[in-house]
Amino acid sequence: HESAASSAASFQARIEQQIADFGRGVPDTHYLLASVFLPGGHQIIATWFGHQEPDMLIVEGTDERGRQVRLLVSSGQLHIVLAPVKRMADRPVQEIKFQPRTP
Repeated sequence: HESAASSAASFQARIEQQIADFGRGVPDTHYLLASVFLPGGHQIIATWFGHQEPDMLIVEGTDERGRQVRLLVSSGQLHIVLAPVKRMADRPVQEIKFQPRTP
C-alpha cells in the first residue's frame, strides 16, 4: 500500500507522466495546454503543478479573467484536460512546470 505521506507526490508524478506522454504527440506547430476544471464551470490554465504532503496538490496558472491564481486541492479532486493548441506568433507559450520549483 502507498503511504499517506507519498500520496500527493505519487499523484503529481502520474500527472507529470501523463502530460509528458500526451505532449510527445503534439506537433511542433502546436503547444500543450493543460486546463484544470473547477466547480461551477470555471477553469485554470495550468503553468505549474506541485504538492504538499500528505494529499494536497497545488496548481498555479491563469483563470478566465487573466488573474494569476493558485489552487489548493485534495489529490483525488483534480480534473485536467490536455489539448494541443496552435502556436500564435504574437503570443508566447508558457511551458508547464512541476515541483520542485526553480527560482
